[in-house]
Amino acid sequence: MAARPSAKLLTRERSRAGHCEKHLHMARKPLRRKPPPKKAKKRKKQPASSGKKSVNLFAGLFVLLLLGSLIAFPLLQKRSGSNSSQSPVSSHEPQQPKVPPTFKKEGVLYFIKSTTGDSLRIDIEVAQTEAETTQGLMFRTHINENQGMLFIFDKAEMRSFWMKNTYLPLDIIFVNEQLEIVTIRHNAQPFSRASQASTAEAQYVVEVKGGFCKRHGIEEGDRIAFQIGQS
Repeated sequence: MAARPSAKLLTRERSRAGHCEKHLHMARKPLRRKPPPKKAKKRKKQPASSGKKSVNLFAGLFVLLLLGSLIAFPLLQKRSGSNSSQSPVSSHEPQQPKVPPTFKKEGVLYFIKSTTGDSLRIDIEVAQTEAETTQGLMFRTHINENQGMLFIFDKAEMRSFWMKNTYLPLDIIFVNEQLEIVTIRHNAQPFSRASQASTAEAQYVVEVKGGFCKRHGIEEGDRIAFQIGQS
C-alpha cells in the first residue's frame, strides 16, 4: 500500500489548487469593452428670415404693376379717340352758357343748282376749331331763314352729327371735297341723340333752319361755294 502524504504536503497542494482555480476564474470573466465615443450632434442651420423674402416679393410685384400701368396708359389714350363715322363729332360735352349764343356773321355761302346754275345766298357762321365744331348750333334759341353754320374739316371722311342740346330743328347738309352735296338730313329733331350720318365721305357740313332745303329746292347733287370774311 502507498504511504500516506503528510499534512503539510496536503496543505500546499490545496493552496496551489485554490490559486490555480482563482486564476482560471479570472480568465473566464469576459472583458468589458469601452463604449465608442459619442459623435457630436451637428446643429441644423436656421432658415433665412421669411420676413426678408416677403419684402423682396412685395417689391418685385410693385415694380411689375408700375411697369404695366406705364405701358397700358398710352394704349388706353389711343383707344379713347372716336371715329367720326361711328359717333357724333366729339365726346366732349359743351357747358350751357348763361346767355344763349347769338349768330355772328363770318362769311357768305351760295347753294348752286346743278341743273340750272341758279344760286341762293345765305350768311354763315364758321365752325373750324374743335370747340366750335363740338358746340355747333347748340343752345341757340333763334336762327333766321338766311342764316346757317358752315363746318370745315381737314379732310373728307364719313361724318356723323347729333342734336343733343340743340333747341331748333335743323337741315344738315353734307358736302364732299369737290363742294358737291352728297347727303341731306331733313328736319333733324331737337335734343335727339340719334346719329345723323353722311352716306358718303364729306369734308364740309352746312346746318340751316329745319325745312330750308325743301322750301328752296336744295337737293343732293347740287353744289356750294363760300367766302369767309365776305360781308
